[in-house]
Amino acid sequence: MTESVHWSWRSRAAAAFVVGYVAVQLLVPAGLLFLPRAQRFGWQMYSSAHPTPVLVALRGGGARDTLDIDHYLAFRRGDMSRDYAVRLAWHVCRIDRDVEAIEVRRIPDRPASLQPCR
Repeated sequence: MTESVHWSWRSRAAAAFVVGYVAVQLLVPAGLLFLPRAQRFGWQMYSSAHPTPVLVALRGGGARDTLDIDHYLAFRRGDMSRDYAVRLAWHVCRIDRDVEAIEVRRIPDRPASLQPCR
């Protein structure tokens, strides 16, 4: 003989919560796979690698210094905003008064944009 199992309302609520939680954990990242990479809360969040931008400080008298981006960032992530190089250029202009402009080259073999400091 088999006995039928009767679930209490608490057991049903707990089971519904677990099923809903697991569904959100699977469906949200799966849906983000169809959007441009990398998306927050997606499985590919840390897996994309963008080209490292090159920043060149233009100083008075024509001196040019290539800046080490890792000096200013703790670590670079794939889901960082693409305009962080421009924000970093503004930061360098603010902390180093000798810099007159910053050249920002996001993609190799493409023209650099010039970010004046003043």
